[in-house]
Formats: sequence, C-alpha cells, structure tokens
Amino acid sequence: MARKLVEQDQLLFLFQTLGTPSNTAIHKYMNLRRVPQLHVATGATKWNDPKNFRGPWLAAELPDRGADLRPTHPEDRPDAKIAVLYQNDDYGKDYLKA
Repeated sequence: MARKLVEQDQLLFLFQTLGTPSNTAIHKYMNLRRVPQLHVATGATKWNDPKNFRGPWLAAELPDRGADLRPTHPEDRPDAKIAVLYQNDDYGKDYLKA
C-alpha cells in the first residue's frame, strides 16, 4: 500500500502512521523516495537515533518506552519472581531491556 500511495497516488507525506512493525517495514522505502514520515506513532527507541536509523525524512511522535519497570523496593520480597510478557519485535524488546 505504501508503494501504491507513493508511486500511483503521488503521496506528499505520511502523518502519524501507527506501530513499530509497520513503520519499520516502510521506513527505508520512504527515505529512498524522500517522502516525509511525520509524527510516527511508535515508542521503539530506534526512532530516536537519527544518525544510525531514522534518516532525514522521519519525525518520531512518542518518547522511547525504556522505563524502569522494576519494583521500587525488591528487598521487601526477596523470593519474588518477575515475569515479563512482551511482543517479539523492536517495540516489545525495548520493554524487555528496561
């Protein structure tokens, strides 16, 4: 669909496209075609790295999601176990790293 929008419909720019996997899939093509992606709605940290990833045609929307999710006082429950359910893509892996 991205190719059709650019090549047939002469798309000027994309605005607030949603999701890490879908934006990852089209980002290189959009940069190659010099189509701006404005306010990409994804929280994966790779979008905050313009030198190595984003390129000049992309502006990220959300801050990265690398928040510290650990309990504030783990010593209160020394035998506690923590499980993490995450989606297996860049976005989910950023949560896992945090």
